[in-house]
Amino acid sequence: MRTPILDMLKNYANQNSLRFHMPGHKGNDGSFFNSVFPFDITELDFSDNLLQPTGVIKQAQNLFANAVGAQNCFFVTNGSTCGVLALVACSQGKLLVERASHASVFNAIDLFGKNAVVANNRVKDGKFCPITLKQIEECADKHKDIKTILLTSPNYYGECCEIEKIYEFCKNKNITLFIDGAHGAHFGFSNLLPQSIAKNCHACVVSTHKTMHAMTQTACVFAQDSVALQIKQKLNVFNSSSPNYLLLASIDYARAYFENQVKQGHDKQTFEIIEQIKSLPNLSFLQNNDFSRLVLGNTNGSKASEWLKQNGVYVEFNDLSRVVFIVSLAESRQNLLQLKKILSDMPYFEKVESNDVQYANVCDEICHHDGETMLVDIDRAEGYICAQQCGGYPPCIPLFLKGEKISRADRLFSFNNTFGLYNDKIKVFKK
Repeated sequence: MRTPILDMLKNYANQNSLRFHMPGHKGNDGSFFNSVFPFDITELDFSDNLLQPTGVIKQAQNLFANAVGAQNCFFVTNGSTCGVLALVACSQGKLLVERASHASVFNAIDLFGKNAVVANNRVKDGKFCPITLKQIEECADKHKDIKTILLTSPNYYGECCEIEKIYEFCKNKNITLFIDGAHGAHFGFSNLLPQSIAKNCHACVVSTHKTMHAMTQTACVFAQDSVALQIKQKLNVFNSSSPNYLLLASIDYARAYFENQVKQGHDKQTFEIIEQIKSLPNLSFLQNNDFSRLVLGNTNGSKASEWLKQNGVYVEFNDLSRVVFIVSLAESRQNLLQLKKILSDMPYFEKVESNDVQYANVCDEICHHDGETMLVDIDRAEGYICAQQCGGYPPCIPLFLKGEKISRADRLFSFNNTFGLYNDKIKVFKK
């Protein structure tokens, strides 16, 4: 496997050099971390520079770009949120985003004061549905000054929007299309999955730690030549000037590992066992675009998740009526067969019905609201203007945006964890 960054770190660690440079642990302090400290280094004359790579980092980025058919690849060690910040910062004209966007999208819009419109996803069975081309067309017709669109695909449930059709529409309208593809880093590595997101947009960000064998907080931004320079400039603003080389090496390794695993047919083995799991009697699974995103449906999500935990299975998250399992494309056969056995023994939990909220308009303008704020109890928040976005975590999609009138705040009680709240109080603008 070709892993330029990882090979460089191994070579340096094996030299046992006197380290009179950062970081302070100097590669060896006899602690719990002693197995990784030798590989944790800084920018030296041979280790390249993420801000302007010309050596091993550049080689590794090119290998990843070639693997997924992207024109440019930029490694990120501040998570996909850093990539989202760069994409929003580079947006031109009025920006269209979808309501089912990650909180970082709306944080960036607020941070940069962007003129933005939110397309309201349809809600079904307590879940945001992927945005459609028809909805995009309606929004663009209503707001003819839209010059940039930022969408999410795939979503947390492994569902993709009509990305190819939307990309064609954007090209015909001279609109720049960005994609938050955090959950689709593995796309393009197997013909059993959708093609790489990079092939159907001007730029995208993917989280290599979510679905690939990279360490937490790693991501890649893929960009076409037309936008690569400005995106790289923004990434350098938001990225740390001291990126962790262990994180960089793990991105390098994840790409090589997946290429090798798929070459050996491990993706087919994973697919076949997941198909067996989906065929288990008395269980229902969501039909989605990503076979490795296993979503158990038509159940009591909380009770099912708790039962699984008691049987040694920790899932990604659950909502009212679903449980989400993130399966690696190179999952071990033993793990999958064990999961199959446990699921086959799962008792029936009666589905929890959701009281869906449908948005009245196809899209709404995002308000940049200011004023005095206060905290109110969730059950007293009805009718106030939200002063800080808040929602459930995961999936970290806001239920209420800053500047938006609060309606049905009780929906927040359905989440195990939340963000944007203060001891179960919502920050609102004083009336």
